Amino acid sequence: MIFQVGQFLLDDAIKSNKGSTFHAICTQPRRIAAISVAQRVAQERCEPCGGQSSVGYQIRLERRLPRTKGSILYCTTGILIQFLQSDPYLENVSHLLLDEVHERDVLTDFILTVVRDLLPKRPQLRVVLMSATINSETFSNYFNGCPVLLVPGLTYPIKNFYLEDILTLIDYRVRPKIPKRFRGRQDPQSLKLDIDYTQLMVPFIEEMETNRSFPYHVLKSLRMRESEEAPEDLLVELLKHICTNERNGAILVFLPGNSIFKSLLYTCICDSNYFYWQVGSKSVACIKSYLQIAILAAVDT
Repeated sequence: MIFQVGQFLLDDAIKSNKGSTFHAICTQPRRIAAISVAQRVAQERCEPCGGQSSVGYQIRLERRLPRTKGSILYCTTGILIQFLQSDPYLENVSHLLLDEVHERDVLTDFILTVVRDLLPKRPQLRVVLMSATINSETFSNYFNGCPVLLVPGLTYPIKNFYLEDILTLIDYRVRPKIPKRFRGRQDPQSLKLDIDYTQLMVPFIEEMETNRSFPYHVLKSLRMRESEEAPEDLLVELLKHICTNERNGAILVFLPGNSIFKSLLYTCICDSNYFYWQVGSKSVACIKSYLQIAILAAVDT
């Protein structure tokens, strides 16, 4: 919806002969998101991003500003706070769209507080809070019972596979790591993590042993803390299994950081000596997307 809401408002203002008074700011919690959303919206409107077009963005140390009227500016929450410092009443803004408000970081919460106090002084300012997982009742009460619009989405059937299911499916064994040493002894922090993990997992593993629901090697792997770290070779073997045994499609692998992405990419290259795998009639390519996540796409060759 973040791609469409701003366009709906802009198009409605133009049709109502109010385009010259429309200027929307849409915030994103991350710089990459602000850039990618602005570029996507500009592409949908068949316009360049920035210049004299209706869509632009501004982040720290970089900006492609749209025209001053009849436009949508995508920016980070930090940039909006800078705007509030120079223009406390947002006199040049007609609509304020705050996306991903459920994240509740310090900047977003601060903006929500400022905007709530600002609305009585700027009653003509229109504020839209957006999120796919928002607790709408809490935010509605915070803004004095403002209306809530629910936009139903299209859902697809999902089947969950947990780590023990994957270890059984691909017959994978987790290899223990060599413990770190500190003055000849195991690192205290690593030892504490091992103890905490064991205390947490032992009841579940004992229940699995009683039910005999998983092979012995799976239970042995689950007793190791390394099993929760999603080693790159496990991901590689899982991807190979999917490409070999499942129907045609695509695979998305979400990773928490760029360093892990690079490590997985390196593992893939070392596994095949090529950037692409050839697995049956499919190929697998490791791609770094605009949102800094790893995308492994399985496509027909």
